Amino acid sequence: LSGVGENLRDHVSAGYLFLSPQVNSVPEHRLSAYIMTKSREGLTTPDMQTFLWGPSTEESLKTFLPEVNLPAENLFFLLSTLNKPVSKGSVKISSTDPTSKPIVSPNYLNEVSDIQALISAGKALHSMLSSMFAGGYTPLAPFPDSDAEIEALVRSSASSLYHYCGTCAMGKAGEAVVDPELKVNGISKLRVVDASVMPTIPRCNTMAPCVLIGEMATEFILKKSEIS
Repeated sequence: LSGVGENLRDHVSAGYLFLSPQVNSVPEHRLSAYIMTKSREGLTTPDMQTFLWGPSTEESLKTFLPEVNLPAENLFFLLSTLNKPVSKGSVKISSTDPTSKPIVSPNYLNEVSDIQALISAGKALHSMLSSMFAGGYTPLAPFPDSDAEIEALVRSSASSLYHYCGTCAMGKAGEAVVDPELKVNGISKLRVVDASVMPTIPRCNTMAPCVLIGEMATEFILKKSEIS
């Protein structure tokens, strides 16, 4: 099947790191703030998500930014995330050895529209943060002003949110890997039940959709068992 490994989708984010004048003692999993926004006029639904994250332990900070040598309790991130990225990549096997690492090409920010959306989000974020700067919150790097500077920051700080999906996309026979009941097209008694069957990435964390996919697969299998 030619579609296997193609259409790799993921949520990509660009981050801004700030130094807080106060100690942050609240674990990141207990305090988060999110805002859904649109990067341009004319969109019917939000295509961007900005959220606040504060690494309250040295371990969590070193996991994401090992090069930062500052106390975790005084740092926090503001991340702008593409909810509906246009760029897509691929996953390929590197050899017939099952222990060999695959060749992953995410192609993040390969489409101009993705860059433009993150530039727009960066400008909006700068406007939102103007009052925070006055309150003593300091960006670890000078906040960019021009589109070119914002793009450079986006490309240097872009990272995955680990919401990979789409590489065994659902659709019509001849055009996709699995059918609407998650069965692999052209192969009997084989289903794919994970995030890879999503033909496009949802505007949310992929966990809940994956739970739904698993529940639907259970119904399909039980229904098939009852018929047979």
